[in-house]
Amino acid sequence: MSSIDEHQLSPPEIRLVKRWWENGYQKIKDKGYRFDKCLTPASASTGKQGSAPQSRRSFNEITKSGIIVSALAHREQDGFPILLTWLPPDSSPKYPGSDPRNHCTPSFGVFVLENNLGSHKIAVTPFLHPFDKFRFKTYLDFLDFFAEICEGIQFMHGRKMAYRACTATNIVWTDPPLVHPVDGTQHPHRYYLFDTGFSCPEDSEMTNHPGGRNGSAHEHDLGDPCNPFQTDIYCTGILVREKFINKFHGLKDMHNLVKLVDEMTHVNPPDRPCIERVVNKLHPIKQNPGVDPLRPLEESSWSWRWLFRA
Repeated sequence: MSSIDEHQLSPPEIRLVKRWWENGYQKIKDKGYRFDKCLTPASASTGKQGSAPQSRRSFNEITKSGIIVSALAHREQDGFPILLTWLPPDSSPKYPGSDPRNHCTPSFGVFVLENNLGSHKIAVTPFLHPFDKFRFKTYLDFLDFFAEICEGIQFMHGRKMAYRACTATNIVWTDPPLVHPVDGTQHPHRYYLFDTGFSCPEDSEMTNHPGGRNGSAHEHDLGDPCNPFQTDIYCTGILVREKFINKFHGLKDMHNLVKLVDEMTHVNPPDRPCIERVVNKLHPIKQNPGVDPLRPLEESSWSWRWLFRA
């Protein structure tokens, strides 16, 4: 058990979880959904013989390991694509309501799926796409993204809840794509924060656990309890730096943007701005970015291609 990542599944465990979904087919149908296929994460093999984990955890042991297990399905009534996802046993409640700042993943409800292999709480959400499934075309696309993610975290922090899962894999968008209000093109305008089950309230004991599998914050290296709200700021900043500033040519020239991200990723957590301050600093950057907001984003790799071009 200790020789493998607890978030991996061995081939026997994959078969067990798939069988659990298949055994629940009729109950899923009774709920009004048509089961399509299981999206159980595969074992992480390095390609070497015998490298795949061969553990044989029980169903209950797998459910307590924090593994994200999902299945594709459709609503019977209209064919709308949905995702059925295991909820952590101690998951926090969702954030209902129509507040436009709420970017927590929309939920169509929760039900318990039980069969002879065991039971689990299942969240029903729209089918979610990775935030970078389609290429960001303009500076405005990026600034919209940054503003929406900060707005979502501001919503959670305003309700005394830390997100604790701000990673590239947890920022998503859902069908259908919306029409952009400025350039009129279709693009995934509404972004959501996935995996809010890792969130924790302000009055909970501070922890050194990285939450949603992001352990890159400096405070996690120290092993001491840390403030998860300050870590949310760091993780948001590092996401923007790694996925945008370091990737797209020209963003490094937006000095106020780079300065804000540097503040968000400060090595000393108390020196990072709170989310309210981040939003207040980002607003004038978005209003006056210093470049044409519809200017195309160009990946930095173009310069290397020209440098080594024969």
